[in-house]
Amino acid sequence: MDTTPILGYDYATIDQIVRFTDGNDLPPVCLLALGLQESNLNIYENTGDAGQSFGVFQIHVPAHGGDESTWTGYDGLARSMTEMVGRWQMMFERHGSWEAVVNDIVNFQQAWSPDAQGSIAWTHDMAHRQVSKAMAIYLLYLKRQQVAEAPPSDTTRRLLDAITVSRDVWADHARDLERMHAAAVIRSENDAALVEEWR
Repeated sequence: MDTTPILGYDYATIDQIVRFTDGNDLPPVCLLALGLQESNLNIYENTGDAGQSFGVFQIHVPAHGGDESTWTGYDGLARSMTEMVGRWQMMFERHGSWEAVVNDIVNFQQAWSPDAQGSIAWTHDMAHRQVSKAMAIYLLYLKRQQVAEAPPSDTTRRLLDAITVSRDVWADHARDLERMHAAAVIRSENDAALVEEWR
């Protein structure tokens, strides 16, 4: 399988997040969008909260313990998700679960993210931008899985329903792909070819 970066983002990081969400009935696009906002999906990010938060999901050491090595790298990403999943799931249910995601994934992301993460409020533009980018990453990831003949999970089917219903988001997402393509942000020839199929 092609494991080159997807839109410039580390494939192994994306794969780890998607597999975790599939196993915990959470929307992959929402976790990818959260990671994009927190760290740009950087498993070694250590600049948050004056150097007190680390990793993809910027785990705040004063609240969760450990140190930089606890929350960074691939092992740190696994620990971060295990640490946060209870809160993520609780807030997922509180904000309407899959029905809310399918109804309006951008509004869901805007409301869910700060409660799920314990972070500052998200603006609608922030949620729209990160969800659009996360959709692009996830759809390209799925396309690679389909090439590898991996059957879609229940979580994947639900999220594709959400993408289909959120047609205004999808339209903007398609325009975002156009802009990324024009700006040569799509670094993999394989990804560029797949984007052509959706244009």
